[in-house]
Amino acid sequence: GEGAEPLEPEMGPDILTPIANDKCSSSATEVWSIRRSWMLFPQHSHAVVSNNLWPGAHTAGNGIKFESVYIGYGHKYEAEQLNPAMPPIPRDEYREDGSIMEVSDPSPEDEAAAARANADDDEDGEGEGEEEEEEEEEEDD
Repeated sequence: GEGAEPLEPEMGPDILTPIANDKCSSSATEVWSIRRSWMLFPQHSHAVVSNNLWPGAHTAGNGIKFESVYIGYGHKYEAEQLNPAMPPIPRDEYREDGSIMEVSDPSPEDEAAAARANADDDEDGEGEGEEEEEEEEEEDD
């Protein structure tokens, strides 16, 4: 709105400043680590410079060619890492005291036999009126 102060643009370090000027405010470690890529044949090794403030930022060079790569999560290094609590141990699905038994599914033949047995029981007079009413309703539709 009106009366708001104009924003000042952010100013970063000048381009190509010496890495010795970089400071790591969050820890006592150095910002940069420098090593050789290959110790077996030093004449064929490259210099590797890794950034400890941004883990995953590396530059390798042999004096003529240089390549930089960043493989990381985009988070600065922190001495106190986030360590969430472990999830609780999963509970057993059921008690294994023998009160619950696992049985296999019946075969189609067993299902047909059970259906016939239920039909025979219904013929003995149980539920006949209900079935007749349902059949009449179906015929009317």
